[in-house]
Amino acid sequence: MSGRIIYADRGGGSTAGAQRSPGGAGGAGMRPKWLKPGVGVRLWPGDTYAKYGVVREVGRHTVTFEITRVDSGEPFYKPGHRITLPWSSVNAVEDRLSCQNPEPII
Repeated sequence: MSGRIIYADRGGGSTAGAQRSPGGAGGAGMRPKWLKPGVGVRLWPGDTYAKYGVVREVGRHTVTFEITRVDSGEPFYKPGHRITLPWSSVNAVEDRLSCQNPEPII
């Protein structure tokens, strides 16, 4: 793990490795430079059950992740699920093991 963490928020707080998105009402807030399609992540690192995934799409207002593995006991997310989150809800740590066998990025 590289130790890079992103906590995107509506307030535009300072986050290492992040950049301000292009302006406009309802803008996306802070975006990490490293969060790109194909990158493996651990979502919500403080949660009881770990959830790992791969970034599939990065948009102006949202990020789509594909869940690749979860801790046993996770009641909702399963491998293969795709979730789209607004930037204000993204809380992820880079995790290189999560991107094993990712779909090719075209």
